[in-house]
Amino acid sequence: MKWLGNLVYPDIYKYDMEKEVKEFYKLFYNYELKDEEVKSILGK
Repeated sequence: MKWLGNLVYPDIYKYDMEKEVKEFYKLFYNYELKDEEVKSILGK
């Protein structure tokens, strides 16, 4: 939901999506993402 809000309304929802993705993977998968992996996930 954060990703979609940030994508559709970036002026309202100002999330650091790289940070959010890293926190999600750490919390749910107990895995530390590398910067390259985050960029790949976000399509950057």
